[in-house]
Amino acid sequence: MVLSALRKVENVDAGMIIYCDDADFSAALAMAEVYKEHALYMFGTLPKSNKAGVGKVKDFFDHLPNQFERKDAVAVGDRFGIKPRTVDKYLSDFQTKKVLTQHSYGVYKK
Repeated sequence: MVLSALRKVENVDAGMIIYCDDADFSAALAMAEVYKEHALYMFGTLPKSNKAGVGKVKDFFDHLPNQFERKDAVAVGDRFGIKPRTVDKYLSDFQTKKVLTQHSYGVYKK
């Protein structure tokens, strides 16, 4: 309808009804196809998301013993290339999700 309105802009009366004709619709459809191809190309050039990170967190959790201290978690995290601050964040997240409890300062249980 925007193309129809632009085409009729010179001859518009106050009460005039503008219809979308076949030429305007075909032009809009062709433009949409070009925009879709451009969007797909740009999407393909975006860096891939790190979905492996989710698996890394799961592997980290699976390798933790049933009861452990923070230093043990940091050691397991080191094997997976996870920094100590990130290990602390994961431990906090695990507690929020109720898959881990903290029995005393620095002592956790699955």
